[in-house]
Amino acid sequence: MRGVTERSAPEPDDSRVVTPAQKLRNRIPDRYVSLRQFALACGVPYSTLTTLLARGPGGASFELVIRLCRELELDPLELLSER
Repeated sequence: MRGVTERSAPEPDDSRVVTPAQKLRNRIPDRYVSLRQFALACGVPYSTLTTLLARGPGGASFELVIRLCRELELDPLELLSER
């Protein structure tokens, strides 16, 4: 068919979806002056924290995610919700 173009489905609006890493990153400044200070308070290397925030907590150990959430007074299940 000449002159007919395919229409693709509209892409979902992802502007309101907050990733788990973004949730952690957004919560840190509420309680700490810097990422480095937060890493020290949690007892994790700064490089581990920055990697986790860049890639998301999916590859991190359960223990580490729980430790970060406790320090931020964040329910770990909140990381799973898309709000």
